Amino acid sequence: MNTIKAKIAVAFAGSVPGVESAPHEMVAYDGQQNHPLLPRVMDTFRFNKDLFMTLGLSWNREWSRSETDARRGVWIGGPKGAGKTTAPEQFFARLGVPVLTLTCNRRVPLSDYISKMVPDGEGGWINQPGPLVIAMQEGYPVVLNEPSAMDEADLIAMHDIIDRGLLVTDDGTVVKAKRGFLVYAADNTMGYGDESGGYVGTNVLNSATMRRFFKFEIDYPNEAEEVGILQARFPNQVKEALSAFVKFANMIRAPYNQRQSQVTMSTGELIEMVEAAVYFDGLSSQGRSPAWFAFNRIMGGMPPVEMEAARSSFQACFQIDVSGQ
Repeated sequence: MNTIKAKIAVAFAGSVPGVESAPHEMVAYDGQQNHPLLPRVMDTFRFNKDLFMTLGLSWNREWSRSETDARRGVWIGGPKGAGKTTAPEQFFARLGVPVLTLTCNRRVPLSDYISKMVPDGEGGWINQPGPLVIAMQEGYPVVLNEPSAMDEADLIAMHDIIDRGLLVTDDGTVVKAKRGFLVYAADNTMGYGDESGGYVGTNVLNSATMRRFFKFEIDYPNEAEEVGILQARFPNQVKEALSAFVKFANMIRAPYNQRQSQVTMSTGELIEMVEAAVYFDGLSSQGRSPAWFAFNRIMGGMPPVEMEAARSSFQACFQIDVSGQ
C-alpha cells in the first residue's frame, strides 16, 4: 500500500469547522480511487469537530505507534441516523482509504468474516479468505455496524484482532494485519445496553471489549448546524422554512432524550422529510400540507399518542392546522 501525506486543510475543506487554518498533515493512501471499498465523498457531509479530532487521534496514532503498542479504533455510540457509520467512512473517503463496513448480527458468525468454503467450479470446494482477513492483509480499516448485536462470544474472540491485529485460523495459519488496519464501532449504545427501549437485541458488553476502543458519544447536530446541513442539501429552499423543519425534529426528539418515548427523528429522516415535502409541493393547491404528508411517509406507524403529539408539534412549528389530514 502506497501512502502519501495529505494536508488536512485541503482534504477536509468545508467539512470541519475551522479546518482551513489547520497546518497539519495526515497519512493518506495513493492510487485507490477506483477501489470498490472506497466510499464516495459526500460534499454536503459535515463532521462533528470533536469526533473528527478523535478519528484523527486514532488514525495518526496508528502510523506513529511502536510495534508493541495496541491498535485503537473508536467506538462511536449514539441514536439512529446521527452519522455514527457515515463519519468514519467520510473521514477515510477524504484520505483515499478503502473501508470495510460489516453489519453485525447473531446470525452471521465471526467465522464467516474470517473464511468461507466456496465452490471451485470443478465440483469441489476451496477455502476463501473472508472480508475481515482481506482487510487485515491489505491494511484497511473496518467499521463494525451495531457490534452490540453480535454474539458476545464472537466479539470477545475478536480481542486479539482488534488489539494486536493478530489472527490464528483453525488450520494454524497466522494472519498479521498490516499497519492501517483498525477496528471502529458504530453502535446505538456505549456498551452498557439500551436504556431507551428503542434498540431491541443489543447486549451489555464485556468491559475488556470496550477498553480496546477510544470512545465518542455522538448526538444529532445542534439547530444551527442542522439548518446548515439542510441549506447545503436544499439551496433553493428558504432558510426560515428549513428552520421550521429542524425545530419540529427537535420537538420529536425531546421526549426521547428525556427517556419518555422510544421515537426519535434522525438527521437522515429529517433530510428525507424535506426532500419528500419538496416533491409533494403540489399538495398545497389541494389544501393539504406537503410537509405533514412527507412526515407521515417518513415516520408513519408511530403509536397513536405519539403521533398526536407530533401533530401538535407540527402545528406549532409550521403554523398550519393539519387536524383533518
